[in-house]
Amino acid sequence: MNSQKANKTLSYRWIILVILLIAYFFVYFHRTSTAVVGTEIVSAVGGSVALLGSAYFYSYVLMQIPSGLMADRYGVRSLVSVFLLIAALGAFLIGLGESWNTVLIGRVLIGLGLGAIYIPMLKVLAVWFKKNEFASLNGIILAVGNAGAIASATPLAILSDAIGWQDVFIFLAITTLILAVMCYVIIRNHPSEKGYMSIEEIISNETGVSVSDSTSAKVSMKSGLMTVVTSGRKFWAPAIAYFLLYGTLMTYEGLWAGTYFNNAYDFEYNSSWMITAVGIGMIIGAPLAGLMSDRVFHSRKRVSLTGNIGYAVIWLIIFTFAGMINNYTFWIAVNVAMGFTASWMIVTYAQLKDWFPIAISGTAVATMNVFLFLGAGVMQSLSHYIVNKNSSIDEFRFLWMIMFICQVLTCIFVYISPENKKGEEAVVKIREL
Repeated sequence: MNSQKANKTLSYRWIILVILLIAYFFVYFHRTSTAVVGTEIVSAVGGSVALLGSAYFYSYVLMQIPSGLMADRYGVRSLVSVFLLIAALGAFLIGLGESWNTVLIGRVLIGLGLGAIYIPMLKVLAVWFKKNEFASLNGIILAVGNAGAIASATPLAILSDAIGWQDVFIFLAITTLILAVMCYVIIRNHPSEKGYMSIEEIISNETGVSVSDSTSAKVSMKSGLMTVVTSGRKFWAPAIAYFLLYGTLMTYEGLWAGTYFNNAYDFEYNSSWMITAVGIGMIIGAPLAGLMSDRVFHSRKRVSLTGNIGYAVIWLIIFTFAGMINNYTFWIAVNVAMGFTASWMIVTYAQLKDWFPIAISGTAVATMNVFLFLGAGVMQSLSHYIVNKNSSIDEFRFLWMIMFICQVLTCIFVYISPENKKGEEAVVKIREL
């Protein structure tokens, strides 16, 4: 009987993960969609493409800590289903909107709705999967997300040309609505809700060693958050590291890479492929980093530090050879390598999660996730004081030098970040308030 229950747990968890992966595909799809259809939308209803893009970004950031707190307190099932409905409503407003205000509200709702997907997914990994599977699966999540970003480029442009941007968003709204219903029907917060064995019980049966099941425990939001932010280097070292790394990556990939290559080189092919190359590198690198962490090195920190050193080398190449080596293939390779090495930082989520009880794992990773987007927002904003769309190679070289210095600092913070090698006995104790 126990064997049957265990097999049901190990099988059903994949069904939950697949439906969430489909939802996460659309998180990235929406995030970068304004780069393709933003101009068309603004031409039709007025407004600003930049504001349209940032509306998603800031509303998404706003949901990070609340989504972690709510995932820990109320569970993933209801949370994801409700917020997908909010995202669907936002897509409908854009598709049917005839004014700038309506479209902008729709964009904000999409950001709020899809901002509550990633952190609950990590909660599912913590509850339904084994510890040594977390980093590998998180790498797959990032790869699927980047596939969504690539799909929102040329494929979205073709679809928009065929049926128009409004019908595209109506289609996205219907798809998101269906996903919301499927999530509510399929997802369960804990194996016990299906009458299955917990992961801890399965591990205990396999190893003969008793493992406590804290996956269904409830902790107050305030206690969870205070436990995380008062944990010293366990939280702050990786959080600051990710602030710096993601800030440099988004300043480059998300803002200036296309402009830089257009200004610095006279390539025969479109420079936008440089940005796509970064995404391709991440799709390859993220699952590999997770696999190396879980199965090869059995260390989060070693993998993360290796990737960060490689990413620093890529920045050194970009900074040193700015405006030089007028070879399209060379720079495509450099950009693939950039995405590949930067993606190895993904195992830091697992490194952080290992320090905290599963009951507050959503809160821990959500709080760190805020630093990613703060890094992107702060560095992108500051970069405008150094370069603009007409900047010279020397100005871009100066910006790239700053990005290189930031990445060297990232390596230092990763190096000083502690790694939990002792398991449950070293987990941070929850602060009762």
